[in-house]
Parts: sequence; C-alpha cells; structure tokens
Amino acid sequence: MLLFNRNTRLLTVLSVLVLTSCITTGETSKLAEDANTRKVLSQLSNDAENAFEYSKAAEYYSRILELQPKNIKATLGLARNLRYAGMPKEAIKIIKNYVSKFNKVESLRVELLKAQLAAGMLEIALETAIQLKTENPSNWELYSILGIIYDQKNEYNLARDNYLEGLRISPENPTVLNNYALSLAQNGEVEEAIKILKPIILSEKTTVQTRQTLALLYNLSGSFKKGQALMQRDLPNEIVEKNMKIMKSF
Repeated sequence: MLLFNRNTRLLTVLSVLVLTSCITTGETSKLAEDANTRKVLSQLSNDAENAFEYSKAAEYYSRILELQPKNIKATLGLARNLRYAGMPKEAIKIIKNYVSKFNKVESLRVELLKAQLAAGMLEIALETAIQLKTENPSNWELYSILGIIYDQKNEYNLARDNYLEGLRISPENPTVLNNYALSLAQNGEVEEAIKILKPIILSEKTTVQTRQTLALLYNLSGSFKKGQALMQRDLPNEIVEKNMKIMKSF
C-alpha cells in the first residue's frame, strides 16, 4: 500500500513536471514567434517609412505595439508616421496615452512637441519647447524647433537666434542648417540661404531633405537647371517635371 502511494505521488509529480514543461515550451515558442513577428514588422515599418508610405508604416508600428505595448521605439515610430501622414492630433493622442500609462521619456516629449507644431498649436508648442529647453539646454533639436515656431510667428530675429544657438551646440548639423536656410528664404534672403546650405551638399552629412531644400532655393533664385538636377537625385521624373512647372509659374 505504501509502495502504491509512493508510485502515485511519483506519477503525480512527473505529470506536473511534464505539464510544466509543456507550458514552458509553449510559452517559449510563443515568445520566439512574437519576437520574430516584431522583427519582421520592424523591417516592414522601416521600409515603408523610407518609401514615404507613412500610413502603411504607422499600421506596422501599431501592430508591434499590440504585441509589446511598452515599446518606446514603436510608439515613437507610430506617432512620427501619423504626423508625416498629416494626422498630428492622432499622434498627440498616442503619445499622451503612452505617457499616462508608463513614463515621460524625453524623446516622446520632443515628438509630442513636433506633433503640436504640426497641428498648428503654436502657443502650446512654444510652451512645451521652452520647458524642454529649460530641462535640457544642450539639446540642439529644441533650438531648431523653437526657430521654426518663431518663424511661424513671424519673429525672425528670435528664430535666427535659436538656429544659431543650435548650430553652436551642433556645428554643421544638417537639420538645423536646413531649417535656418528656409528661415532666411522666408525672410527674403534666398542667396544667403543658398550660401549656408550649399557646402553641406558636398559633405557626408547631406540628406534628401537638405538636397531638396537647396533645389527649392535654386528654383526660387531662378537657377532652374541646378534646381532640377538636385531634384532628379531623389525624386521620380514625373514629380520633378510637375514641381518644375509649378516653380517656373511663379
């Protein structure tokens, strides 16, 4: 009888171990499957964003967040692509929802600032930017965004001061130079804007954005051949032709 009890206990223990092993194996398999899915979705989202398919990229990032709600990179990607797709208010909701549940990551707050600006919430964006700059005065991006805000408020001297401070912190930064050049052009200083942006086109720091901004500046100055040549480096011919017709009609 005692032997029976021992065997029964042994069988019970073995059954529990087998079940536990099955559950662990199943969970491991599910985790591996989810990790592989996230990897594929991450690649798809990057490819879509690089192809300017922002709505599709946002969809992929959203699916990543279904699998991993705390994923900051995916949250940033979703908000950024919603903003690019012309839905900044949706981006704001995504960021505020994340911050309310988890934590206030600075990169998310900067993306919130960009979404506020894209939504035309100038005064709120200005307040957010000043607060962030106070907390992190060495962040060049905040000065660049402040420059854009002041440009939109037609306060060009304040805009210039912020662009120059951004460049002091991060010399030859293509984003700051790009925005500063646009600011100068907006204020009627197209030739000066070309002088500022032209050197970076020949450097390793050049980007699609800086090339296309310089193309715009060349066209505004009447140098259509130079403008068209730069456009053709990054854009399909049909878009180049359409843009050139618009520029020559001014």
